[in-house]
Amino acid sequence: MTYEMMIDPAIKAAGVISVASNVAPKAVTEMVQLLNQGNQTEAKTLMLKLEPLFSLVTVKTTEKTPLGDVVCRARNPVAYKALMSILGMPAGGCRPPTENGVNVVLEAARKVHANAPDILQPVADFFNVDIGQRLENPENWKELYYHNY
Repeated sequence: MTYEMMIDPAIKAAGVISVASNVAPKAVTEMVQLLNQGNQTEAKTLMLKLEPLFSLVTVKTTEKTPLGDVVCRARNPVAYKALMSILGMPAGGCRPPTENGVNVVLEAARKVHANAPDILQPVADFFNVDIGQRLENPENWKELYYHNY
């Protein structure tokens, strides 16, 4: 919503406090700077690359239980803390997502990494991790979710 709020003359937002900045600080900052400079075209291109990460604010899954299907909403910061842990970043404690929720997080991060690897590069550089390996090796997330039995 940052992009829309910053280009809307009735709102005139000047920036954002975004949980996505935890995993993509450079890209989120650059998008805001581009918008403040009036460069909507480049900002929109960057926003579209970031969109999978922005979509993690609330992760909605359908979970199977002995009593039937249940809709589960993992709200901010659950998905981001899971992603930060997967990427090898310190994240602190939080209610764990479901396995399906972790899969949604992985799908979003893999999409960003495949389409715009530069977005997650600052994390790789700072924490000295291989993002591709972190997103593909189940050892990096097997303990992050609770099991639905």
